[in-house]
Amino acid sequence: MPQIETTNIYYSKTAYRFGLFATVIIFFTGIALITVIQNGAWDFTVHIFSKYGFMGILLIAGSVLIGRVYLKKLSITAPAIIIDGKGISINNKRQQFIPWVAIDHIKVLEVNSDFSSNNNAAYKDKYIVPVLKDPKAYLNDTTRKALDALKKLNIEANTSQPIRISTNFLRCSFDELKNILENGLAEYNASQGH
Repeated sequence: MPQIETTNIYYSKTAYRFGLFATVIIFFTGIALITVIQNGAWDFTVHIFSKYGFMGILLIAGSVLIGRVYLKKLSITAPAIIIDGKGISINNKRQQFIPWVAIDHIKVLEVNSDFSSNNNAAYKDKYIVPVLKDPKAYLNDTTRKALDALKKLNIEANTSQPIRISTNFLRCSFDELKNILENGLAEYNASQGH
């Protein structure tokens, strides 16, 4: 095993605190839509099925659901990503591990957040993609079943690489993580004589 220094990358608590604060504001906006806008005062005798009542209920429900996710993420103390001599461990719902031997190279993927036809999107999300030698080996059962269903309907799905790493909520910049991964893969390949 190569002597790659173990690197732990943690979730950014600041980003999740900001998100939690935003959900609290959305929650109180929902309450205001239900009460103040309809009744002119903080009076909870409301007609929920009115236009504002329904929007208020949606805002409250959405903020509670998203707020729970942020609270859960704030309580996580384990690293989000561990990079060591064996490979890359990603602490997500699927607890993914990618050994260095399975990675061909590291590439950057940019995705437009805008669904319009022009190429001048307001925001591009960037991902670090470990390009796998056998990507289908890393698809989970649910993904495989979905892809099989799409094939039966003659729909082609983009499944070229199943693993994408975003740094949006990490205590690490995009370029830092990309360099760590590229250096780790280069060290592994050098130790294997590639």
